Amino acid sequence: MKIKMRQFFSSVVIAAVMAVVMPLGTVTSYAATEGRIAFSDKTASVGSEVEINMKVTVSGNGALNNATVVLSYDSSTLQFINGTGASGGAGTIRISVGGDTADAKELSSTLKFKAIQAGASKISVNTQEVYDSENQVVNISQLGSSSRCRRRKMRPPRRRWRICRCLRAR
Repeated sequence: MKIKMRQFFSSVVIAAVMAVVMPLGTVTSYAATEGRIAFSDKTASVGSEVEINMKVTVSGNGALNNATVVLSYDSSTLQFINGTGASGGAGTIRISVGGDTADAKELSSTLKFKAIQAGASKISVNTQEVYDSENQVVNISQLGSSSRCRRRKMRPPRRRWRICRCLRAR
């Protein structure tokens, strides 16, 4: 009888240990998806309009669902006109873009500015929330920037050299 009791308790202990250990082998861990935010680098003349493209891309097998990005820029050199999924002005823009398909590798927005003063103007990311297709946060590993405004170059007047008739005759 003692042997049967020992066998029963040992099988209960083994079952309890297996109940604790088995789920540890089946836990699924998700690796964080890596992404980046980049801007096209443009040069504009004072008074002209310039379009800056912002792209959020993901690397590897991940896919993007949506992104909310808050940008800042120098409002003394650039004036925000409009943008795809964008709103704001006075130095701050909020962009909300979503993926068109379940396996989107890129989200983009086109921002239109007017160059109002010459000088370098950097467009930078203040905050971002980017989510993959499984609504997990995407780690943004690289942030881009920028735009420049330049003065219009005045073309120097053409100089025409005239040779006097009196000098040609000599």
